[in-house]
Amino acid sequence: MWCWRRMLRLPRSAFKTNKSILEELCMTQRLSSMVQAPILTFFGHVSRREHDFIGRLVVQGRFEGTRSRRRSPMRRANQIEFR
Repeated sequence: MWCWRRMLRLPRSAFKTNKSILEELCMTQRLSSMVQAPILTFFGHVSRREHDFIGRLVVQGRFEGTRSRRRSPMRRANQIEFR
């Protein structure tokens, strides 16, 4: 909703409901649902492909191997010890 408010140049302090903003813009659905629809369509299209299709394996996160190991995050106490 913040992007619609920005388009209308409404300040943050303006008390307007989300419903009134959507009516002012003549919008019937939210922006997030408009973006999510093609993503779900693509996911459904890819997941109906063959079982060994690489795109399906990547989208569903089912590829073989182990996750890469990284250095553990530095904590503030560890930084103090090195100095």
